[in-house]
Amino acid sequence: DEESSDIISPLNGCLIASHYNISFLTMNTFTKTLTKTSTLRDILLALSYATEFETISVDRDDIPKLSKLEKLLPLKYLDDKRINIVSYKVFILLQAYFSRLSLSVEFKNSLQTILGKVEPLINGMVDILSGEGYLNATTAMDLSQMLIQAVWDIDIPLKQVPFFTNDILDKCKDLKVETVYDIMALNDDDRETIMTMDEQKLVKLANFINNYQNIEMDYTLDNKSFKSNQSIVAHITLRKDDEPETLSVTSECYPYEKTEKWWIVVGDSSKRELYAIKKATLSAETQQYDIPFELTEVGKHDITIWCVC
Repeated sequence: DEESSDIISPLNGCLIASHYNISFLTMNTFTKTLTKTSTLRDILLALSYATEFETISVDRDDIPKLSKLEKLLPLKYLDDKRINIVSYKVFILLQAYFSRLSLSVEFKNSLQTILGKVEPLINGMVDILSGEGYLNATTAMDLSQMLIQAVWDIDIPLKQVPFFTNDILDKCKDLKVETVYDIMALNDDDRETIMTMDEQKLVKLANFINNYQNIEMDYTLDNKSFKSNQSIVAHITLRKDDEPETLSVTSECYPYEKTEKWWIVVGDSSKRELYAIKKATLSAETQQYDIPFELTEVGKHDITIWCVC
């Protein structure tokens, strides 16, 4: 009969919460606060309110200590820090981590706890924003990269290289070394001048450089013009220099194991709209993906395809 044929399907938020083991209260916060115009600060603030951080210890003198740190950081906490002390602590300590500031033992322990919980929460934010068609899902992706390499999204690329101190970065600047590929191209004398570190660190540095891949992306569409609401398929090919030896991420600062992952995003930056997203693990030298999407508005569209780590 008609009543017995009804099918109950979970909402997208329920699927995301189940997949990443995110609490209902946290999902409620994310879905209510994340919008099409959310900035990095907005996303970081929403993240700090996750109930998963409620176990973080709070001391009576945390607020003055955190306020002192806040003066050194780019993003300010505008909510009531005394009422929302845990949120304030997460918001400040994550920024201190991105800025690589020196922290007390107590704050280091709290940061360790935060870093152990934050990755699935950020992944959930990416899925929430992309599920709504918001292109600032790529900002949450940037936050994921910031988390693993302990850098800001505006920092120079070389800062993510393990054990590259400010002194080493200054030497790189003098030699006009700006990217990891420039390091690979150095002669032996210049390389020895830059890499002044012990053997154990050199091994980890070598692993990072050897696994650092150049990604080339090609795409084709079946036609050059399409009808509105018609399914369009982008045939995307991603190529690495060679097949990776490992997908494990090398990071000087992130204290947990991490497997390399990518997102392929199709969108229109002028409209801040995301049309399609695909998670990818680039385990082979060449991989191909067919990504369908639709355009609802008639007219000319400026579509971009990104590959984001």
